[in-house]
Amino acid sequence: MEALAVASLTGNILQFIEFTSRMISSTHQISAAGSKKEHLELETIAEELRRSSRIINTQRLSDNVEPDSEADNTLAQISKQCIDVTDQLLAALNFIKRKSGASKAKNFYQALKSEWKAGEIEALQRRVDRIGDALNRHLMTSRQEQISFKLDQLAGENFRLQAGRADDIAHLTGRLEVFFAEMRYGSPVAEPEHLPPSAIFLETAERGAQYSIEQVVLKKLRFSAIDERYDTIPSAHSDTFSWIFKPEDQDVAAPSSFLEWLTSTDDLYWISGKPGSGKSTLMKFLCTHEVTKHKLCQWAHGNRTRSPNACHDSDYSEEEDRLLLGDFFFWNAGKKSLQKSQEGLLRALIYQILPCDLLQPSRARLCLFIDGLDEYEGKPSDIIGLVNDIRSIKNVKICVSSRPWNEFEQSFGQDRPQKLCMQDLTKEDIRKYVCDILDNDKNYQNLEEKDREGKELIAEIIEAAQGVFLWVVLVVRSFQEGLINGDRIVDLQTRLRDLPKDLNDYFEKILLSDVDDFYRPQSARMSAATLHAQQRLPLMAYWFLDQQDPEYALKLEVAPLDLQKMSLRLEQTRKRLNACCKGLLEVQSIFAFQNMDSPSSGFWFNQKVDFLHRTVQEFLLSPKTEAFLADWASSQTADMHIGICNALLPLIKIVSPEQKYFEHAGGVNEVLQSLFLHAKVLHDTQEYMNDDFLMRLLNNIDATLVEHGRKIGERVYTRALLGIQGLESISRHFTARITTFLGICIMFGLTRFVENKLNSAAESGDTTTTGQLPALLRLALSSSNYTMVKMLLQKGANPNSSFEESGKGAHPFIDERGTIWALYIRNLYRRQEDTIMFYSSVPFEVSQRRFLCIQELLKYGAPPDIVIRGHGDNSQNVRQLVREVLAPEHMAVLEHFFSGSQEGSKQDDGGKVQRQKISRRKSLWAIFERIWRR
Repeated sequence: MEALAVASLTGNILQFIEFTSRMISSTHQISAAGSKKEHLELETIAEELRRSSRIINTQRLSDNVEPDSEADNTLAQISKQCIDVTDQLLAALNFIKRKSGASKAKNFYQALKSEWKAGEIEALQRRVDRIGDALNRHLMTSRQEQISFKLDQLAGENFRLQAGRADDIAHLTGRLEVFFAEMRYGSPVAEPEHLPPSAIFLETAERGAQYSIEQVVLKKLRFSAIDERYDTIPSAHSDTFSWIFKPEDQDVAAPSSFLEWLTSTDDLYWISGKPGSGKSTLMKFLCTHEVTKHKLCQWAHGNRTRSPNACHDSDYSEEEDRLLLGDFFFWNAGKKSLQKSQEGLLRALIYQILPCDLLQPSRARLCLFIDGLDEYEGKPSDIIGLVNDIRSIKNVKICVSSRPWNEFEQSFGQDRPQKLCMQDLTKEDIRKYVCDILDNDKNYQNLEEKDREGKELIAEIIEAAQGVFLWVVLVVRSFQEGLINGDRIVDLQTRLRDLPKDLNDYFEKILLSDVDDFYRPQSARMSAATLHAQQRLPLMAYWFLDQQDPEYALKLEVAPLDLQKMSLRLEQTRKRLNACCKGLLEVQSIFAFQNMDSPSSGFWFNQKVDFLHRTVQEFLLSPKTEAFLADWASSQTADMHIGICNALLPLIKIVSPEQKYFEHAGGVNEVLQSLFLHAKVLHDTQEYMNDDFLMRLLNNIDATLVEHGRKIGERVYTRALLGIQGLESISRHFTARITTFLGICIMFGLTRFVENKLNSAAESGDTTTTGQLPALLRLALSSSNYTMVKMLLQKGANPNSSFEESGKGAHPFIDERGTIWALYIRNLYRRQEDTIMFYSSVPFEVSQRRFLCIQELLKYGAPPDIVIRGHGDNSQNVRQLVREVLAPEHMAVLEHFFSGSQEGSKQDDGGKVQRQKISRRKSLWAIFERIWRR
């Protein structure tokens, strides 16, 4: 039984006990008017008890909830007893009301005593007391931990989603702790609000349900890489970018105009700059800086004078104008499409402003920082159009950044003063950076001529840099290498003059001249792995990438790696990465660790390898670079996806057998997700259709997790797999270990592996596996995976299987037979709301997948004429529901199934239906606009 439903029913029962105890008290007075009021109150309590009981009974029958039979039966019996007593009291109230008919106050106890037999009132009181005692015992023995765990879950999700409900949830938790403490120790605990127990439980249920709904919406908006780009942008070097906040009389007009813009009514500011000039670092600096917030706060309050903390000052009422900030950092090098699309931008912005429940858009002010418009995956005109749409909304201003492309110059630049060009303004920042690095370099400080000629060298660096900060970073690194070798100032000057001024030429020089010939194959392998990785790879994976034996990963035993050996390998791999790529690839730590010298077993999960800068990725993807890297690569590295799989598999074998690494976000889940993503690439590659590597790899993953489960506990097997991003909600489909692993393979579309396993099971008479066909079909249908659905139907899965066959009881809101077919159609209809949330109507791709699955199910005997019943009297036939979830052109093809006619489209599965273009951005934009203009 779901914890919040338990809290709600408990609150209703406590409400009943409080009310009835008061009613049958010997001092309780009642009049005709009072009788009517209390009659209504008692009827309300009775109806709430019945409603809560119905919800709980529904949940106990649902296939989505694992029942706790004994505890649930106990609470249901207590609820039934309450309803019986309520009915008895309602009858008494009616009788007294009819009999007295007077307005004169009358003692309810005396009225009952005159009508009931001797001892009946005391028996009723004892019965109510017994109900209370039973409920107390039940709460202490069965429900305290369940409800507290639910609140802990809400708190955890609140933290992960940054939903802003931490204090509210803590308040609910505190109240419940006080209640349970009173029950445990039998004496009142100080409670300033003095709420009755019923109110505590009812508020917990109501607010808990509200927060759960909020979290569901935020989960649909949030995506796994929503903060990844922001987190990887380096913070500004100490004391740089200060020029952007200087008053106009202290500096040139261009940068000072930003300070003015923050408080002005102008709605757009454009930051432009060459590749590598520091635009993203500046945007990160601006959107978190206190001066930015303070000045924007002045704008939000109509430029009235405020203290720096005015936006958060309790002295100003909630009716005051409010400031909200939002940001998004486009990332073309990101592994997820949402990191470089309009959908990702709008989802991130809605996600940031939606939790502001006190938001009053008519008064609020919103400032957005959108970085990297040139990294948007579509046409520049499209993202410019969206920016202009946002500008059209009242009380919104936007700061954007991009490379100085013609389209952006025409729309945001030209004669507008609200702009700046990075390379024109960073000379002093470059000077500061170079001086700080060299001042802290012992080798440079030992040079005798540093005071005389060092200033000239620094001036020459600034002049040569032309405002490109990334170029300066690379030059300083080159200097430090030279200083280790004893370079003098004159040598550094020569080195500087020989270095290419263009970034691409510089990168080419690094690979062709600086990388030793011996390291070229490894350099090509590391670069290719970073380019082809579906997610950023841990540093430790590059150690395994270097192993020469192609069978190394498959043969490696499951055993934790000694911490000292792990530290040595990490350091060795870091050095080799630098030797082979000379800084073009760099190690990024996701979390800060206090003790870097003695890492824990899972430390390497948090050290990821990525490109130094987007320009490095662009250089590596250029045809010229791809050509010479291909020449360097040996035959053993021809297929990078196999190499990456062989580098990732050992990571889940060497991890310490501790449960924390297998929990959600514990590290193992992310490695497993990468493995399955690369397995999918291999699965879909024609040349590997008949290769057995994929089968051996997946079997090895399964065996590895089984071995960990043997050492730690069987639960880690399921937790590791279901902790993969996006798969947390599908656990109800799994009733056996084999279903769990095959289920994950179904979710990643690994049809051939699943088919192979089912064939082997059929040949060996393994009924445990073949008996899971209904559950596997349900799972394949949950993502409308047509290829998988067709294969499972061919293997004998029946769309008319009842839920008993898949390990669950019949669903209460499905047709009497409770079939997989009926559940699929019902769930499609329910998910339609989610689809419409992000689209203006059913997108063609979504409809196409559904259409193919429905068509295949109908071919295999799914009845087209059943009625699917919902709550109450709501019911529809399959034809009506299918029409709702498909595009019209797809529904037209299926009509002959529902009409009973054999005429109609004879189109085969591969036939094409004319596509109607659906705009996802249009619908998301409508949501954003509706939120802000409501």
